[in-house]
Amino acid sequence: MRPSQLPCGSTVGRVTAGVLGPVVDRLCDRAGARAVLVTSAVAGALGLALLVRRTGRVSVAARAAFFLPSITSIVAVAMVWQWILHDQYGLANWLLGL
Repeated sequence: MRPSQLPCGSTVGRVTAGVLGPVVDRLCDRAGARAVLVTSAVAGALGLALLVRRTGRVSVAARAAFFLPSITSIVAVAMVWQWILHDQYGLANWLLGL
């Protein structure tokens, strides 16, 4: 292979071009797709951060949607612990025989 035909423009590919050529090409394709995905994720996160930072009704809804998953999990864990430590029906009291 000529250096201009090497996968991803690497010069190391000269030695392994016949054996690893298709593998390197696939890896380069995946790396390109991953770069696009990471770039769009960072741009989306920046957009959400700017939206949450603003004032107004849209930003209030964005904050609620943004923080709802973390708040929901905290509330669920608190409710489970309340059930475990309940005075009459709690699992901890039943296990301890109180």
